[in-house]
Amino acid sequence: MRCHHCNGRGVFELRYSGHWLCEKHFIELFERRVKKTIRQNRLLDKEDRIMVGLSGGKDSMTCLKLLNDITSPIPHTSMLAVSIDEGIRGKNLSKASRYCKRIGVDHHVLSFKDSFGLSIDEVIGGIKADGIQACSVCGVLKRRVLNDYAREAGATKVATGHNLDDEIQTAFMNFVRGDLQRMARLGPEVGVSRHKPFTPRIKPLRECPEEEIRLYAKLMRLPHTRNPCPYSSSSYRTTAKKLIDDLEKRHPGSKYQMLRSTDELTVIMKGLERGKGPGTCERCGEPTSTKKCKTCILLDKLK
Repeated sequence: MRCHHCNGRGVFELRYSGHWLCEKHFIELFERRVKKTIRQNRLLDKEDRIMVGLSGGKDSMTCLKLLNDITSPIPHTSMLAVSIDEGIRGKNLSKASRYCKRIGVDHHVLSFKDSFGLSIDEVIGGIKADGIQACSVCGVLKRRVLNDYAREAGATKVATGHNLDDEIQTAFMNFVRGDLQRMARLGPEVGVSRHKPFTPRIKPLRECPEEEIRLYAKLMRLPHTRNPCPYSSSSYRTTAKKLIDDLEKRHPGSKYQMLRSTDELTVIMKGLERGKGPGTCERCGEPTSTKKCKTCILLDKLK
């Protein structure tokens, strides 16, 4: 097939538009989309210190690469990358460390063991009887570690590699569970910026489909790990992913339509939540809508 723009050899079909693109025009489209997301949602400010959550996978490595490209020419803007070793990564972070060194970004590796005294395997083993899914537990603990270190490092934003698929899967799960209040926490920038202990999180890749990120990382020769989490296959998210992927296959463009619907619902829910504000965890002082935050509740179960 031939490129829609230049008649060169096509490397990827945008099924939602019916167009094929060559390598050059695919890369241009991808990078333009990310920059548009950042610009339209004002995700970056002058003098930002951006901390990238770096798992070493294709999404976070792409996020790091693009943010570094975008911010490098901007005076008084700095970046660092932080990886979290849950206790199951082994040497998987070595590629991330080498890449950070190559592009001149400081890289720090934190661990569940150092932060909580337990690996993710030990945490899951301790709460297995409660029926709590591993992904939920891991997400709660990772957010705590990232937020704590963001404060320590003086970061103004935490950037994550969440993509289009991640965003609509989360929205789908919230809808099915009847947890519409959580829709207010979705969007390109999340976090309660007025709550001083909390560092806002930004998602520059939220309008990029996972398969396009995979191709971009390949074309740009970005080093990344491909080892899936051993707990992911049995997660609720995996089921949601299969359903949504099947819908997209049958009806191209469905993922973007779901994102638009999600954004509209998020605006409504944020309006309903406006003025309520978060409370503060009675134990650790972190923002929460209940007396104790999820991290403290989880750690109590492990005692």
